[in-house]
This record gives sequence, structure tokens and C-alpha cells, in this order.
Amino acid sequence: MSEFDSAASGYDLEFTKTRVGQAQREQVYRALKADGLTRNQSVLEINCGTGEDALQFHHWGNTVLATDFSEEMLEVARKKFPKGDFAQLDMKNIGNLENQYSLIFSNFGGINCLSPEEFKQFLSDTSACLLDNGYLVLVIMGKKCWWDNFYLLMKGKWSKLRRRNTTKPLEVSVGETHVKTWYYSPKDVKRMLGENFTVKHVKPIGLYVPPSYMAPFFEKKGFLLSLLKFKDRFVRLPLFSNFSDHYYISLTKK
Repeated sequence: MSEFDSAASGYDLEFTKTRVGQAQREQVYRALKADGLTRNQSVLEINCGTGEDALQFHHWGNTVLATDFSEEMLEVARKKFPKGDFAQLDMKNIGNLENQYSLIFSNFGGINCLSPEEFKQFLSDTSACLLDNGYLVLVIMGKKCWWDNFYLLMKGKWSKLRRRNTTKPLEVSVGETHVKTWYYSPKDVKRMLGENFTVKHVKPIGLYVPPSYMAPFFEKKGFLLSLLKFKDRFVRLPLFSNFSDHYYISLTKK
């Protein structure tokens, strides 16, 4: 049983379909398009959740195997996209897969559930699942999100300021349970790559658009959120990535 099972039924309502969730996903899709990864790909999606990205990759004309450890998430995904190819997979076991893909993709912090040792092993195992010159694209939660610190400051939770900037896991609420979550800067990821990958691009996701837990506040503030989305379109420098809610990192197999 996955810790994310309890979050499956409400995930789309609480994130995917919110204005904040849609705004952050649009940023990820723009980054994929800039890397030329929206067409003619054989995609393995890790941590597919409720299948929103799998459906989009399908609409773009790709073949997709979408995987998740949570059977409840997969059940929601199958109802949303009945023709999709879904399978249960613990990302720690990606090395057991036999097929190779041109793109392996994981969105919105699924990778943050891996400890540093597990993450390093994941990167090593993933290389064997990629075709030559294939891409690994991860959307990761960094360590210095300014929105997170601003939110905690406004709430008077000063002892939790910079809570992400640690090497230890945090207990993060997911549905009715808590999940151990590690945060990684782009530099952390680059140190773990070894000789298998080359970094192609690093881009902030949600530098101005806020984190998902602030979605209720912004849901009725369309003009303000539109302004923040506009600012995010033009501030794409890698140096801001660790200060955004997530960041996009694309890696190519050597």
C-alpha cells in the first residue's frame, strides 16, 4: 500500500484542476517543448499520479507507459484515460524494467520521496532504461523556495523558516498520512549524476506562481495569478531554480 493512496480521490480537485496547479503544469510543458520532447517519443512516466501528464503526452502523439506505486492513483488515472497504458511500479525498482525509452519523465516532486542513496541508485538504474541520447526529465522540489519562507513568515512559524534547506527528510502531509520528503538543489542532483548523464537545461517552475498549498487563496484572485504567470514566463534563468517551488532539470544520456 502506498502513502499516496489516501490522496488519490482528491488530488485533481486539490491540485491538478486548480489555477495554481494548471499554471505550474503549463510551465513544465513549455520546458518540454523547448527541449523538443513533445513529439515522437517513447515515454516512461514515473510517479504518474492521476494520469494528467500521460494524457497530455498521448495527445501530443507519443507512446506512453505511465507508472505509479499507488494503485489508487492508477485507478483514477485509468478512469480519466481508459485507453492509456498504466502499470504499478515502485520507482526504486526501475532497474527491473527490460524495455528502453527515449524519454523518462517524473513531474512535481515524486523524486523527492527518494533518500539521497536511493536517488543516486535511481539515476544509475535509469540510464539502462534509456535509449542512446535519450532524456531523463525530472521536476524536483528545491531547498530555498522563497514562497515557502514567505508563507511561514506570514504565519508566524519562524522556527520552520528554511525548513527545506536540510539534508534530513521532512514529514509532509499527503492525504491522511505523512510522507518522508527530501529536498534537492540542482547542485545536489549534478553531484549524483556520475558519468551517465549530461545536464541539458535547468529551469525554475513556480518562481512567482505559488506552491500548491496556497492554491485556495489564489483561486479567486485570477488577475493576480495571471500577473504571476506572466512574470514566470520571462524569468527562466537557472540561477533562480533553487528558489522556486519546483525546478525542471533535463538530462541526456551519454
